[in-house]
Amino acid sequence: TKNMKILKFFIAMFVMALSCTSCLESDLEKLDTYDGCDITAGYAWYRYKGTDKINASGEVQVIQKQLQRTGQAIDNEAATCALTFKVPTNFTEKEKADVNINNIVLAVNISTASVMQRLEGAPKLGVPADWSTPHKYIVKAADGKSKIWTISVNLTK
Repeated sequence: TKNMKILKFFIAMFVMALSCTSCLESDLEKLDTYDGCDITAGYAWYRYKGTDKINASGEVQVIQKQLQRTGQAIDNEAATCALTFKVPTNFTEKEKADVNINNIVLAVNISTASVMQRLEGAPKLGVPADWSTPHKYIVKAADGKSKIWTISVNLTK
């Protein structure tokens, strides 16, 4: 019985040792290393609190409506992204009056496998922010390259 415990212990150790090794050490497919660090598109929304309450939570409903993009000038060489939006016709007069360049939500598409960070106090993307002045962001590619972008927004009603 003592010998049996020792045997079980060694078998368990052998199985654990095998599970920590990899059978795949050669002939692996070489994966692409993405080198893009560009902004490829931009979008904007107006987000506000509605009058209805959400069922169980009792919180006020948050409503989000997309603004219509009427212009998009992306210059990959100069690393500038100038976006123009207008308030669509499906907005009520009150919604239209409340939308301004100081409270829109912006999002951008960036190159595959890249990441984006804010610079110089730029607002977070995806939350209401002031876009009355241009803001800077750095886009870092998977291969380590990076580019500092300036995003500017114009809003017409």
